[in-house]
Amino acid sequence: MEYILEMTNINKSFSGVQVLNDINFKLKKGEIHALLGANGAGKSTLIKILSGAHLKDSGTIKINGKVVNITNPVEAKNLGVQCIYQELSLIPDLTIAQNIFIGKEELNGIFLNHEIMNKKAKELMNDLEIDVDIKTKVRDLGIGHQFFTEICRCLIGNASIVIMDEPTSAMSPIEYKQFLKTIRLLRNRDISIIYISHHLDEIFDFCDSITILRNGFNQLSTTVASVNKRTVIEEMVGEDVSDYLEREYLGEFGNVKPILKVENVSTDKLKDVSFTVKTGEIFGVTGLLGAGKTELGNVLFGVDRFIKGKITFDGHEFSHDSIQDRIDMGIGLVPEDRKISGLFQEFSIKNNVSLLNLNLFKTLNLFINRKKEAEFSDRFAKDLNVKFNNLNDKVRFLSGGNQQKVVLAKWISKNLKLLILDEPTRGIDVGSKEEIYSLIRKLAREGLTIIVMSSEVPEVIALSERILVLHNGQSKGILNGDDATESDILTLTTEGDN
Repeated sequence: MEYILEMTNINKSFSGVQVLNDINFKLKKGEIHALLGANGAGKSTLIKILSGAHLKDSGTIKINGKVVNITNPVEAKNLGVQCIYQELSLIPDLTIAQNIFIGKEELNGIFLNHEIMNKKAKELMNDLEIDVDIKTKVRDLGIGHQFFTEICRCLIGNASIVIMDEPTSAMSPIEYKQFLKTIRLLRNRDISIIYISHHLDEIFDFCDSITILRNGFNQLSTTVASVNKRTVIEEMVGEDVSDYLEREYLGEFGNVKPILKVENVSTDKLKDVSFTVKTGEIFGVTGLLGAGKTELGNVLFGVDRFIKGKITFDGHEFSHDSIQDRIDMGIGLVPEDRKISGLFQEFSIKNNVSLLNLNLFKTLNLFINRKKEAEFSDRFAKDLNVKFNNLNDKVRFLSGGNQQKVVLAKWISKNLKLLILDEPTRGIDVGSKEEIYSLIRKLAREGLTIIVMSSEVPEVIALSERILVLHNGQSKGILNGDDATESDILTLTTEGDN
């Protein structure tokens, strides 16, 4: 079959560090081709070369059989290459139609022709079988409709190759169902898709082929039908992997006293939520997107206030303590959005890890002993197997999995009593997931109490002693982790208020 894209012997280095080594990648017309690899494998660099964000050092790229030299994103788009990144590039205060036509505006003389743009935008959404008012501002859309708006931008740009980077990471089940229909419609129109995801179930759901990179080298390229999930994971991480979602016995909690009591707590999003968490327990909280998991974590950490109810932690009843008060009590929060809320992207790895412990390095209560700070950060970063070249590198240059480890290192160094993890493995590869699961279990064995808030049901079942299921801010039940099934949890999360 004819290849619409051929990338041959692609090499790329940054500051003398080789990140791509003679990479080969081929994409057929109308194919959905998964590009996989652990964080730092080279996926993002390869995609950025194809989309014009980076220049290759050597190698050739052919599109429709012709050698091309892509030097910027405009050239890539003119060649039919469009990229939909995980952080969508829409403008919140513009409508769906206005976002679709950015850079491709329809004019009536010197004025924008909104009538024509609205009409064409509606036709595009109808073609994708999406029912939405195209005059809605993007800020008022769910993540699913925002993604479909990006798809329409690609179609307006006559894209023949669409790169999708973790498109479903924050979609609800209903949005994901529509996404499946849309991606198959695109394939039926001979649009080729390069699909990047850490959710292996998706790869086996609808992808045709798979290419795996590891440490900047080609590892495997074959059809999805010819491999199984375990083989894919082993090729990604380079070793035989255990079943990291298998439950592990962490002890008996029947007679252990609760360290946290939440009684009938309400906010503008939560309604009479009650539960207890025992010392050393891993307590799971799950629910669909918008169920109230993040809001609950924010209340426990002092980001948001509760308007009703009672929260008691380690014998202390919360009033309206500040975040610093909660930290001083021994509570930490790893937020859902690590890039914005969990890290200072322009700070070094060293500064991010040591941030909560600067008082340990002060001399004369005025100056920071940088040597002690570096030794401290280096120890905790290495304990968590953070992969870095230099401790002074900015944290934004790290892969998603390594960034998450830096956030964890920052909190673990604080000697906490309770650690709240909000979507701890979102957007990271299976190798890093296994490391984080092992770390969570290790910390619990050492006596740290952990609340894991996750929309990934298998993750919650594998880790948790007990599981609180939320729906629309309300508790729908607390299940025993040993007995809970995905079916039990999904039934509670989709029952609504009935």
